[in-house]
Amino acid sequence: DESGAIIGATAIERDVTDRRRAEAEANRERVARHLLVRVLRELSQRGVASLRTRRELGRGLAAETQNASAAGFLDAFAAMGIGELRLERANAGTYEFVGSGLLEVTPGAGATTCHIPLGFLEGVVAALEKVPALGAETACESMGQPACAFVVKARRAPVTTRPSESPA
Repeated sequence: DESGAIIGATAIERDVTDRRRAEAEANRERVARHLLVRVLRELSQRGVASLRTRRELGRGLAAETQNASAAGFLDAFAAMGIGELRLERANAGTYEFVGSGLLEVTPGAGATTCHIPLGFLEGVVAALEKVPALGAETACESMGQPACAFVVKARRAPVTTRPSESPA
């Protein structure tokens, strides 16, 4: 039947077109990630983007994702194409995460380098716990570790100043 052949050919043409679009999109994402990594590394190496600025950028990215679960936040981070983060443990406001393939990994670095993911995770914990959060990167691929590790704690008590820091 001629109409069946036409329908079949149209379906094949549509499938090929969809596949080409998907391949083009995947290529754009690879190129964009590569360029983003280069830009961030250049900014870091030249001292233009401070550690604090990169950490704040991570917190801002978390705030923009507006998820209700840790899994939703971590899926959003992965979708950004800047690495993978996994929740290892959560207990009484203390969260432990592991990261791999993170954007800021710089092999041979003498210190931890993953400030955007750290800020992102601080934003995640702050959103989940409804209080400010503070964290640290405790292991880093940049320093030869097999993966990056982060500990982030919800800050339940207000921060107090030491007597020497009190206003006069």
